[in-house]
Amino acid sequence: EDVARFEGWSHDLVSFLGSDAPTPETVVQGAASLAAMETYFTALVSQRRASPADDLISDLLAVDGLEDDDILGLATLLFAAGHDTTTNLIGNGLLALLEHPDQTARLLDEPERMAAALEEVLRYDGPSQITSRYATADVEVGGKLVRAGQCVNLCIGAANRDPAQFAEPDRFDIDRVASRHLAFGIGIHFCLGAFLARMEAKAAWQGVLKRWPGARLAVKPSHYPSVGFRRLRALEVEL
Repeated sequence: EDVARFEGWSHDLVSFLGSDAPTPETVVQGAASLAAMETYFTALVSQRRASPADDLISDLLAVDGLEDDDILGLATLLFAAGHDTTTNLIGNGLLALLEHPDQTARLLDEPERMAAALEEVLRYDGPSQITSRYATADVEVGGKLVRAGQCVNLCIGAANRDPAQFAEPDRFDIDRVASRHLAFGIGIHFCLGAFLARMEAKAAWQGVLKRWPGARLAVKPSHYPSVGFRRLRALEVEL
């Protein structure tokens, strides 16, 4: 029951946050899902404060200096961000493999190349395309002055296709050394869930390739309209 709830909530939030022109309905639904998620976690924090368990909420409650609002914000971020982005990573990776059967054949013959394939998927078609940062000081970027305190939207997807960093950036190649991608951010903003996302994606792809090695695309898939995320509506295959 909770899994289905989180799936719906995270879908609504990403549809709102990732849209370049959200409709009034999308805004209302996104706000409603955020409120529902906060209500859920507020009750869970109260439960864990009264009766701690072996889980993240209880561990956060044990940290000195964290207020309930801090814990609520962290829980909402981790659960919402961790669900939808990993789901999209798995889908995007399967699509890339299905669109490049020669690369899939390599993986079937050399499964030890899965780690390299994962990094190439993250570079080639990562789930998150844009992130935001606030300038801590005045800085000139590309001839434009960014003032301290201004918010800047950074296109991760463009950086990961930068020809100055990656030869033939629009080509999917599991032999590429793609570890310099920015799919998980960098420095102090590096994604906390990167290890888990990598583990889940590899397990999913290995399971699909092992069970259905001859899978192929049934129809050309479509994506949700979004400036911030790469999200498949569906991935129909023939087994």
